Amino acid sequence: MKRIMLIQPPSNIMANRMESKPALPPYGLACMAGLLRQHGHEVQIYDMLTEGYDKEDYSHYYGKFIRYGDSRIDLVRRLATFQPDIVGVSCMMSLRHFEACDVVRWVKEYNNKIITIMGGNHPSTMPTMVMEDCDRSLDYIVSGEGEYPMLNLANYNTPLRTVRTDMDAMPMAAHYLLPLDKYAEIWHKTNYHFYDVPGRYICTSTSRGCVNKCHHCPHEAVFGRGWRPRQIKQIEAEVRYAVEVLGVKEVQFHEYNGQVDPKFMGEVAAMMKQFGIRWGYPIGVWVKLLNKKLLEDMYAAGMDYINLAIESPAKMVLDTMPGKDVELPYVDKIVKMCRDIGYYSNAFFMLGFPDQTLTDMKLTIDYAIGCDIDTAAFFIAQPLPGTKMWNTVDFIDGFHPMMLRYGKCNIKSKLWTADQVEELRHEGRKDFLKSRNQPGTTLRGGNFVQMV
Repeated sequence: MKRIMLIQPPSNIMANRMESKPALPPYGLACMAGLLRQHGHEVQIYDMLTEGYDKEDYSHYYGKFIRYGDSRIDLVRRLATFQPDIVGVSCMMSLRHFEACDVVRWVKEYNNKIITIMGGNHPSTMPTMVMEDCDRSLDYIVSGEGEYPMLNLANYNTPLRTVRTDMDAMPMAAHYLLPLDKYAEIWHKTNYHFYDVPGRYICTSTSRGCVNKCHHCPHEAVFGRGWRPRQIKQIEAEVRYAVEVLGVKEVQFHEYNGQVDPKFMGEVAAMMKQFGIRWGYPIGVWVKLLNKKLLEDMYAAGMDYINLAIESPAKMVLDTMPGKDVELPYVDKIVKMCRDIGYYSNAFFMLGFPDQTLTDMKLTIDYAIGCDIDTAAFFIAQPLPGTKMWNTVDFIDGFHPMMLRYGKCNIKSKLWTADQVEELRHEGRKDFLKSRNQPGTTLRGGNFVQMV
């Protein structure tokens, strides 16, 4: 039996605060903890980001960023109390590169006999950079899904990679090891998305993988090709435990393309209806799969908000997202259905592709303003490591992967400057808000356009 500490590291935001400051439950670590505990290991999850959410300091890396989360001293106190044999650090996003590497070094400085391992999107796609910046403090990197490699490390001292094909062989995620009240408190304080949560919530998923081939998405690098759904009865058991034992009031399915099969989505809705709680897909729904009956069934089952991944009205942009070929008349039809049914409607749009003109981007913003939606999120396209886009763009001078975030333009174009794109996005959000905040109207979601 090993003592294993799983860590979500601190994070950072731009110093101008033109992006959100999220604190979300690390579902991947909860999945890993559930498997390790099933096999007899003692596990603790330490969410440094969330537990030190109000602690801020200017990052000494690329000084235009503010780091938030617990400090080295806080970590050492936890290590001294728990005395782990193994520490696993999650780094899902490149923007947390330095924070994750710092945590690994701090662990070894405390006790160099502790085995350190890092996993997530970033180390899966940038392993050399991660190893170098951990300065010989990192023992292993897990590429791809991390549950079974971590189990292999704990059992056999080697983290052999295993791609999970049988989704139902996994035990329930250990949500009970997470500070659920703290997540709800932070969400309530910040309105991270466009609505408040009714209380405790969990993040989970109905599937893994994706059938689309978007040029900007690193999904395949971590989960491989194809789509792997869970059995409805397994999802139901997880939700039942969360509601009846943990007192959860909302279930969030955090997956970019869990919506591959409309029939499966309908089965999820039918299952969720019995619990009488709010649920939904905060990261977006694939518009192409929606229809009136499915929308009505999900709404009746407790999904009162919807995030439509419209992305763009321009074919040139949608061509970079093979599989998301949705004609605008159908998008408009779905938007109207959502309004008629009663959904709170948010939509996602993307700006800043290298071949887009500023006029093209403005047309996207104007289209969003003209849509019958309540709020909008405007993302600046990011060339994430492991994607086709990463290999085909020119980066701004002084670029580092930690700069990758949806509020910052990191690429060059002959058609515009990075500053122009960021300013257009900023003004577009203000224009959208102004269009919704008219005399005699009630602005749903507060005086707010979603920040990402």
